[in-house]
Amino acid sequence: MSERCNELFIVDILVASFKIRYAVGDVQNSDDFLADFIVFDVVLRELQIIGEATNNLMRSGILDDTFRIIVDALAICHSGSDFEPESSL
Repeated sequence: MSERCNELFIVDILVASFKIRYAVGDVQNSDDFLADFIVFDVVLRELQIIGEATNNLMRSGILDDTFRIIVDALAICHSGSDFEPESSL
């Protein structure tokens, strides 16, 4: 399997962000968000993509470890745990 170029990971983040924004367009509050399992699933999957792309960009040296908080927060949100950052940015 060939490696993807870093520019594609940046595109992944942008596309995922646009998809999230589109999916939550009609959502008025957190209750609406949680009640709509399709919107919830779309947002969760796109956040996973953002986390994976961010992690790949950190591994390649494009992003430094200050972005680790994004990957950690997304992993914790996916697992259902409470997120408490170790330090303030």
